Amino acid sequence: MKSVFCCYCVGFLSLFLPGVATARKNSATFVPRRAHTKLVTAMRGGDLGDVSGEDLAKTFSVLASGDALAGTLFPQASMKWFGVNIAEGSLAEAMMNSVGASAATVALSTYLAVTGKTSIEEAVGYGLGARLLSLTRLLLTERYVQLGMTKAMVGSMWVLLAVTVYALFQGMDEAKPLAQVASLMIAFHGLGLVTKAEAVVAKASKGKATDKTTVAMTSLNGSYMVSAGLTTALLSSGKDPVKTVGYSTIIFVPAFLKWAEIVPVDSVFGIEIGIWFMAVAALLAAIAAGTLL
Repeated sequence: MKSVFCCYCVGFLSLFLPGVATARKNSATFVPRRAHTKLVTAMRGGDLGDVSGEDLAKTFSVLASGDALAGTLFPQASMKWFGVNIAEGSLAEAMMNSVGASAATVALSTYLAVTGKTSIEEAVGYGLGARLLSLTRLLLTERYVQLGMTKAMVGSMWVLLAVTVYALFQGMDEAKPLAQVASLMIAFHGLGLVTKAEAVVAKASKGKATDKTTVAMTSLNGSYMVSAGLTTALLSSGKDPVKTVGYSTIIFVPAFLKWAEIVPVDSVFGIEIGIWFMAVAALLAAIAAGTLL
């Protein structure tokens, strides 16, 4: 996962450093009080130096798509790159598939909403559509049994999402309330995985010995689900797309820190865990500040 972490850092720094350079260049210049006030007022819309809040939001969305692709299409290969081996058909693989679906929900809904390439309703529809595809896969492969879920439970969730996605694309009056209900359902499901990860894994394993990595991945999956659910809930309630990304970034902090329980950061990245924590926290804090303040 070295490449993914580097992409996050390089992608952000390529946007942020020009603003820092400009700030330093102009630091010695006297700025009249009125001009200074106008400058601060202009930045409150969600900018970071020379980087607009919209650009930061789009960057975050694109970066989230990396997790989406890795989790849904290449869970084993991507985790092996991180120095973690997960078996094919294992519970850990299923959790990584779900992480990918949540990341896809965030990436699609925020990018489309921020860029205005679609309406907000359609952006949310595409985002929830990613979760719908994940549930479809779960039903077709019957892997819900492995997750300790029943066919009726997964089927009811699938029907709700299918109706919601259809309503969103058709522009129905019921679309937004349905999207909010579906989004909160995803978020609360994720919260349950975060708070009861060990119990969920123990139940799915049917009493067999559970490893810490699978438990951590379950909690990670829950964190991503919470972020995905709240993201689409905020968008469907009319929240500004750029600020929605800012809130999503904050919610993502526990998820990114959870990676430290799965990936041997010191051996993979060659840095101390404390430095890694500070780097990730600084990166997400900068994006959140640029999109919210």
